[in-house]
Amino acid sequence: MGFVQVALTEKNEWTTWHMAHPSGLVVSLMTHQIHASDRFDEHAIGLDHLALRVKDRRTLEEWAEHLNRLGIVNSGVQEESGGALIVLRDPDNIQIEVWAPGPGFDEGLETLRATYG
Repeated sequence: MGFVQVALTEKNEWTTWHMAHPSGLVVSLMTHQIHASDRFDEHAIGLDHLALRVKDRRTLEEWAEHLNRLGIVNSGVQEESGGALIVLRDPDNIQIEVWAPGPGFDEGLETLRATYG
């Protein structure tokens, strides 16, 4: 499908593969080492979370303000190993992230664009 791995994040509890498409679409897949429970749990086989990328940290901060104005419970802007993000949950308790990648993430994307045009 034309995706290329641009980053890999490994921790004791989880691993995430970040893949990019020449169109600019970035997909991240995450696996966990912890076993599932009897209710929805992102550590189970299936959907972990949905991350939506924004342009930059300023845009992320605007999203935080927007979510707060709407009264949507969220984490506020947090620093993570892959950049800054806001975490919230949908009505089914599925985690949604609004994410601004950290330095270096787009270097892999630029390599991909140069390779695939």
